Amino acid sequence: QDRHRAVNSATPRGSSSPPVAHPAPESPLAAVLVIVVELVLLAVAQFGGGTPWTVLVALSLVAESAGGLSVRGLARIGCGLVWIAAFRMTGNRELFFPFAMYLAAHVGLGVAKRGPWLGVLGSGLVVAAFLAFRIAQGATRGVLAVEAAVAVAIIASLFTVRPLLPEARSTPRDVALTVGASLAAYAGLTL
Repeated sequence: QDRHRAVNSATPRGSSSPPVAHPAPESPLAAVLVIVVELVLLAVAQFGGGTPWTVLVALSLVAESAGGLSVRGLARIGCGLVWIAAFRMTGNRELFFPFAMYLAAHVGLGVAKRGPWLGVLGSGLVVAAFLAFRIAQGATRGVLAVEAAVAVAIIASLFTVRPLLPEARSTPRDVALTVGASLAAYAGLTL
């Protein structure tokens, strides 16, 4: 009966909308585990790539938490760390670009569930942070122009193709689009 009262109290008086049941709070152990995973992601980014890589992971974690942290979301952010491993193995700092575009796509697709323009803004925030770091690193205007153009083309393609794909399989679709954006950025390194 207390649950029924709590559900009914979530519906404003005179509203014709159905009652909203609030999810049960997570167990303290689950909350601690999420925090530990986040700290591990940040530590790997910091020790593997450095501050710019860490800031992009932190932005992704903030966006992920705004939409409700999920194991899938944290796992997808973790999958992007493969670019840090590739950077460590090759020493190729250019791999920061596909890493950034992987996270920009992940953030954008996650935030787009609230609205397509929010998704574009989310992706744009990650790209803006990436470009700010590139400016701080002393990238030339020509390099910045190419990186910005490739990033805009990838984001535009991402949000043009996404609505054309079936919604029923959104997780595999979004994973494929995120990986595709990252690989397109890698291909863009040749420009």
